[in-house]
Amino acid sequence: MQWSLVLPVPTVDRPWSGLVAPLRLEDGHAVEIKLLNMDLSAKVSGFPYVTCSGTLYLAEVTFDGTSITLSGTDDTRFVPEEPMQPHGWHRVKELCAGLGGIGYGLQFLQAVICASVEINDLACSQLAHNLHGEIIQGDICQDQTILACHLAGGTSPALLTAGFPCQPFSSQGDQKAFADERTKPFWAILRATILTRATGLILECVPQAGRNSVIIDSLQEVARLLHWQVHPVQLSLSDVWPSSRTRWWCLLLPQALGDPELRSWHADGHGACINKVLEDWPIWDEADERELELTAFEIDKYFDSSLGPDQRILDMNKTCPTALHSYGNALQHCPCGCRPPFRADRLERAGLRGFCVKSKRTGNLRFLHPNELSYLLSYAPAADFVRPCRAALCLLGQIAAPAQALWVYAHACRTFEMHQNGFATTDPQASLDSFRQRLSCQKHDYWTFSSSLSTSAVELVDADGTAIPCTRQGLTHVGHLLAAEESSTSWGYMPKLYDGSRLVPSDAVLQLQGLFGPYVLLRVAKAQPKPAPTGLLAIAIDIPEHFHIALVPVGTFLFEVLHDFGLSGVPSLQDDFGHTLLPGHRLWHSTRLMLSASVAAPILSVADTPCLRPDISVSSAHSLGFGQHGLGLCIDFVWDAAHFLLDQFELLCPDRRSNTRIGIVRTHPGQAMYFDYGESFIARPRPRNTYYWMVLEDEHWYLIVCYLEGSQFDPVHHAATFYIYDGLRHGVLPDSAQRLIHLVECMWFYPVEEVYHAGILEQTRTDSCGTLMLGHLVHALGLCRDPCLDHIEDLHPGLAFLSAAYPLQRLGFGPSSANSEGRLQHELELLLLDKGVPHARVAERAAMAIQKIGVAGLQEALSRPNAWAALKSLGSRPHANFMFVKSDELQDKIRQRAAAKFKIQPSTKKARQGTSVNSKPSLQVEPDHLSLIPGTFAADDKEVSQISFAEVGQDKTGLAFCHAVDIQPYLIEGKPISTQALGVLTITPVPTELRGLLAVVDLRYPALCTATSEPMLISGSLINLGQVPIGRLGVTNPPQVAAIKTQTLKLTVYKDQWPDDWTQFIDKPFRLLLAKFPRLQLCRSTGCGDGCAFYHPPVDEVLDSLILDLWGRNWHLDNGKYTKPEQASYWSILIRVPHYAHLTVQGLSGTHGLYCEPRTHGGKEVDPTFSIVWLNNVGLQQILHRAKTTAKVVAIHRLQQKYGLRFAEADFAEAHKLLKPEEPYVHSRTTSIYKLFPLPLGTQRQGLQRALLQWGWKARVLQPVAGSVDGTTWEVGAAQEPPSRVLQSADGDVMVTFLRHTIKDPAPAPIVASSSTRDHFKQLSMAKDDPWLGQSDPWKAYRSTTSSTAAPSTDKLKQMEERLRADLHSAVHAPSAAPQGMHVDSEDSGLLQSHQLQSESRLHALEVDMEEIKNSNQQFRVWFQQAADQNQELQTHVASVQAVVEQQQRDFDQLRSDMAVHTSSTQEQMNVLRGEVREEFSNGFSRIEAMLEKKARTS
Repeated sequence: MQWSLVLPVPTVDRPWSGLVAPLRLEDGHAVEIKLLNMDLSAKVSGFPYVTCSGTLYLAEVTFDGTSITLSGTDDTRFVPEEPMQPHGWHRVKELCAGLGGIGYGLQFLQAVICASVEINDLACSQLAHNLHGEIIQGDICQDQTILACHLAGGTSPALLTAGFPCQPFSSQGDQKAFADERTKPFWAILRATILTRATGLILECVPQAGRNSVIIDSLQEVARLLHWQVHPVQLSLSDVWPSSRTRWWCLLLPQALGDPELRSWHADGHGACINKVLEDWPIWDEADERELELTAFEIDKYFDSSLGPDQRILDMNKTCPTALHSYGNALQHCPCGCRPPFRADRLERAGLRGFCVKSKRTGNLRFLHPNELSYLLSYAPAADFVRPCRAALCLLGQIAAPAQALWVYAHACRTFEMHQNGFATTDPQASLDSFRQRLSCQKHDYWTFSSSLSTSAVELVDADGTAIPCTRQGLTHVGHLLAAEESSTSWGYMPKLYDGSRLVPSDAVLQLQGLFGPYVLLRVAKAQPKPAPTGLLAIAIDIPEHFHIALVPVGTFLFEVLHDFGLSGVPSLQDDFGHTLLPGHRLWHSTRLMLSASVAAPILSVADTPCLRPDISVSSAHSLGFGQHGLGLCIDFVWDAAHFLLDQFELLCPDRRSNTRIGIVRTHPGQAMYFDYGESFIARPRPRNTYYWMVLEDEHWYLIVCYLEGSQFDPVHHAATFYIYDGLRHGVLPDSAQRLIHLVECMWFYPVEEVYHAGILEQTRTDSCGTLMLGHLVHALGLCRDPCLDHIEDLHPGLAFLSAAYPLQRLGFGPSSANSEGRLQHELELLLLDKGVPHARVAERAAMAIQKIGVAGLQEALSRPNAWAALKSLGSRPHANFMFVKSDELQDKIRQRAAAKFKIQPSTKKARQGTSVNSKPSLQVEPDHLSLIPGTFAADDKEVSQISFAEVGQDKTGLAFCHAVDIQPYLIEGKPISTQALGVLTITPVPTELRGLLAVVDLRYPALCTATSEPMLISGSLINLGQVPIGRLGVTNPPQVAAIKTQTLKLTVYKDQWPDDWTQFIDKPFRLLLAKFPRLQLCRSTGCGDGCAFYHPPVDEVLDSLILDLWGRNWHLDNGKYTKPEQASYWSILIRVPHYAHLTVQGLSGTHGLYCEPRTHGGKEVDPTFSIVWLNNVGLQQILHRAKTTAKVVAIHRLQQKYGLRFAEADFAEAHKLLKPEEPYVHSRTTSIYKLFPLPLGTQRQGLQRALLQWGWKARVLQPVAGSVDGTTWEVGAAQEPPSRVLQSADGDVMVTFLRHTIKDPAPAPIVASSSTRDHFKQLSMAKDDPWLGQSDPWKAYRSTTSSTAAPSTDKLKQMEERLRADLHSAVHAPSAAPQGMHVDSEDSGLLQSHQLQSESRLHALEVDMEEIKNSNQQFRVWFQQAADQNQELQTHVASVQAVVEQQQRDFDQLRSDMAVHTSSTQEQMNVLRGEVREEFSNGFSRIEAMLEKKARTS
């Protein structure tokens, strides 16, 4: 045995690791230690922490001739020995893990994979993808790797497993045994077993390794050293599973445990043939099957009989042959990087191993899909493997069969249980049977077969065995069936689908029947149901000419409502979300229903409609809504009112205004806080400032005042004090206040010293919280004495009326007028809003204007009578060149004014056509409307239940949804808060800058919308707050819809090269293009021959059309701008074609003016897989000649008058050197643009490119820009930072300035949800800003006492006045007049006088009330008159604008007419002048000829 590799003696040339024990102690720590297992001792220096037996790692060794000294370094670590925990055999650490096959088998028996050690990059990526414990990538032969493995998952002893390299021993390898360097991991595994003090060891290799004497002797020696026993066994997978894979296994356990009786299993027929466990080959993704198809070269080699007699096409009536590491990659480089393609002489000597099957999708020969091979190797059939698929095949070729690992580990568990408990619960044979059944279930649930795609009846029964009619339309998942069933399920119950006794996952494919017979559909009670909604629902049915609303109990069936409205024969209805509701649907929420398009509208009248429940009038439903509260104050009104109070505060205390901040915070229990206006916690805290936060929590207003004392960097004199003003909850700290306090402590680092409940006003109404909050703000600012605020609640009706009339979108808001710049921006925002700048852009536009033009110039312009004209003059100056209002914003403003004045509804057709998917706003999801889908997340293989975010706390367990900002305090703290499984799922990814010390895993997970009971996919983050990690339960690979791979192309047709009449092309461009290029159309005939001009798809490919999609038709000028067809120089269109046809279409470039350019999927950018070499001073004929004589050219391309040759990105470097040898080639992807200045005047592109290379900067020269007398300026593009911001050249320093990024930050993955779910969350977002929507509607519970017919509108004030007068009259006259004939004595007279006095007092009080009502009425009239005047002024302004526009149009028409007359006159004058000049020339030449003739005669 090579002890130098297992237990090396300390030497001075390298760090030493080994088992040690203290030999001599001083001051409680060892100064001399014993080196166990080698009878040596050593002195200790530099690490006085060896106090017990343990393992010492990486100590520095020195030797003075007599003694050894071990010194500590930064890498030295001592790990104390720990006893094995109860059930410690379930702690497993996998060495040489590969794909994790051993661990997968052990996990079935509740093993926990603490660590996986692997050196190969490809294998590590797959292990990390499947969350296979802590991944340690490193060489197991290094002590640093063994130390990391020892520390991973805790230092208590664990069971080690390893499949050491088999190539030195395998008959398919070189068989060099221990002369091969690849045997070193075997010795390292033994060394790791000793150093980590493992509880046992499981080894796996080929049978030849088990017959090697060195291996046998070494294992026996280690067993003797550790007092263990060696139990080898040889297992053939084909005995129990249809795959040939024979391996030698060895189990090493302590002698004290006894004999595990490890024997080989018995053949039971499951491994006789493949069709015992697989009826047919499934259908996979087209891209995967294309990759796995055998190439022509591979087909030639694999079916060459000289390379071996192997059966190449897999026979399902036989066992699957052994899959080697080279499977699928024998004729190419191994994806793991271990070897090049096999040489021909080796193939001839050892043969070519491998097999294939016939694809069910294409009919071509292909290798097995990774999921197919893994299933045949007893690995997870639904695992998500790395891509490309052939890389996964090479990993599977080395995998240890999980079924074999499970068999060995079951014997080990049985031995441990017998020793610890006296009895064993683990049965190896039963465990194997259950494991094989789970493999078959996963295959049945997640694989897509040909039968899965058909429209067929599904065998479905209920609990009693009664058949349930169910027809599946193509590929369907179980979740779709459950969602449909849940709509008619009672509250607190949910449907579940069973296959025999097992629960079918919701993401499983719905097959024709279950694996064990018909599916069973059950309704089971929820474990923790939410309280059932109570009360009444508002259900409206909107039919032509009628709108009915009725109040019904929660949980009413739809057919009951239909009966009430006389619509019992209606088969289905639709809600506002487009959801179809059948009569059996239960109603849990208020909704509006409409007749489906296929349902004829019945002829009904309101009087004829039977109404068993009280109806609500249509006017009430549309204007007021339902609600149990009165009218409150909206957010915008509160914000403006607070700003008004703040302006008054500035007049009283101008020196304190700069230290005062206000803001509005919206929050709901268990959700994030939204800072609608003012500063949020993203801003830096301002020391010695007072923050006034107006909080809207669950439709209730209250005020929080926070005073910050001192700076956050002052550890002694900084603190925060809170004052809570709440008129309803005196002495109670609201939830949102607690979170604000927590944020101040965690994000601003201000300790909170005191929290005071300072409310002085008590709320007596159900809707006056907003008014009392404003009163508390007045008190907190010191604007009014306390007694003056006692009756502030009486002002609520007036304030509520103003708030209700307030626009839903405020006309503008901005910073308070704390300084001149704040006032300027506020005033500028109001003006820009009035001129048409959208609300979302106004703040940014005003800030840009201040930065571009300056404060002084803008203040002067706004002070002028015509401020807008002055602003436009400032913006048009050369140094500014600033546009306050964009052209599209101005057009929108004009359309809005026209619609307001003339009631014109602008057409939205073009807007709809121009709207893209990417322009849609992101969906705002609320966490409290989400629930976990069963079977999604688990910890320790146990499903995790859902909890609310408010329940997250110390020693809690569960998984909660929340916003990303809510989890930030836990991320900052950076440590677990629970010893159990506790985690949080954010609905958006946690930004990188907010991530703390806790591990944040970004993932896309499914969730269920509780409002619509429909699933959705959300991109967010998983944060584990407990010590037990939570992960996804199982890994699935759901089938995909069959689709061919496509390529987007941009077709451009140039006018100057189009051979036919361009005017005809303008009328029907695409039709003429197809006629000119038949290759763009499929050939519809058979037997047409090689000369056919139409396109022929590849064999076995079925296409409806070559052009799958087309969009983006545009006409362009020479500079690329859009124009009218008559003025265009070229026309372009985007098309989508099959990927295998795009080279054929590109080959048409240069013919008849057509040029094809490959684009990205959306067509907005150029395809980065191609590049163009642009050639100078060449024409069409020259570029066509170059294309014919240059290798690997894809197509030619034209840009204006410039031509180039397109190459694949892989061939671009070679082509560039061939076509442009004089220019240096730089392979740099441009992600950032930089500016170089100053460069010498006369700098050329080639010279600058060479200089960049000499500077060591991989950048590409782009274009020159405007320079100066000091030098010229050039722009360059690069993917990396420059080596220096100042580059030195012979002509001086050159400064590098960053301009912009060319690659936008990737947008978060969109939320995938149904239209009803998206509409639900959109309405939630709207309800936050609109107090009249959703549950916040204060009139929602209003019940009219009249009929459903709308009452005529009357003057409410007059009605109130009349009622008061009638009450006054009855109150005054009733007690004062005695009936006739009745005697009144003195006592009665006194009572009568008393009654008269009381009547007079009541009369006086009523008169006062009437006077107040009149005053209020007069004030309302003033406000209404002001509103009418403003409206009239706006209409006058619009009319004046329209008049100016019309006058400008007339002036333009007159100018155009004058120009036409002037042009005509000029043309006539030019003609006359041209005639005169021609005549003068003619006369002159005549005279010259006469003179020449005369001279000739004279001579």
